Amino acid sequence: MAPTTYAVQMTAAETALKLARDAGDVAAMLAALATITRLVRQRYWAAKLAS
Repeated sequence: MAPTTYAVQMTAAETALKLARDAGDVAAMLAALATITRLVRQRYWAAKLAS
């Protein structure tokens, strides 16, 4: 089974967050956290509208 777009994007954002944290790049960490937040919000509202 192919992974969903959400899963792929979330994995990429989590990987970006880990790499930024390892490098100590605060701006990149904030960007990755913003992306994760956006993905979670999109998934929440999509589920809420579908119900």
